[in-house]
Amino acid sequence: MPESLTKEEVSSKTDPSVAKQWDRETPKSEQISDFYKLADGLKVGLLATNRPNIGPVARSMAIGKRSGPDFLFIANNHSQKFSDLEHDKTVMITFQNS
Repeated sequence: MPESLTKEEVSSKTDPSVAKQWDRETPKSEQISDFYKLADGLKVGLLATNRPNIGPVARSMAIGKRSGPDFLFIANNHSQKFSDLEHDKTVMITFQNS
């Protein structure tokens, strides 16, 4: 296991995952462009829907294409995810590099 960090070693200025969330200096257009560059290099997204009487359900989804802020995922039209979406349109999408 790596050594634990001390409180002094962790801050929004030294942790890139936190620093980018609170970046007020980089223009939004550049932040969005950086996100698109990152997302365009990925092939798989994780789509989470809310299933009635069960709760969140997530599955890997192949990314077909992106057009602006819209992502097209390849899906089986007969899968349960479409019933989930009819019930609740709320989704969470994450991306993974695998």
